[in-house]
Amino acid sequence: MSQRKLKEDLIHFMEDGEKSIVLATHNMDDVRQICDYITILEKGNILHSFEKDEIHEKWARLWITELPNELKNHPSIVSVNTINSTSIEVVTNQFSNLDSELMKKGISIQHSDKLTLEEIVEFILEEEKMLKKRL
Repeated sequence: MSQRKLKEDLIHFMEDGEKSIVLATHNMDDVRQICDYITILEKGNILHSFEKDEIHEKWARLWITELPNELKNHPSIVSVNTINSTSIEVVTNQFSNLDSELMKKGISIQHSDKLTLEEIVEFILEEEKMLKKRL
């Protein structure tokens, strides 16, 4: 009960938009309920900073029937997983850009889902890890 009350008090404190709170947590439920902006830190260094609602609009999982070779290394594609001969799962961090590119190629999206905040953070951390390996 005290956690619920604390969250309510924090949200009430920030209601007028004139005050901010810096919340350091690994608890994604708290982040989802309280935060508007998220900054990911690693060893005291800022890896990424973003607006929570905006990031939800950008990241998505798409299922398409084909992915032309020229799009396989598209900067908006984070992950590609071939499910079977008629379905490819693609994760993107720029949904609107990739959607436009697919439309130009005449490829329709069979289904799409927004990623959870946890999934987005995992992909961001994985991208960062791969980037460090290349350096």
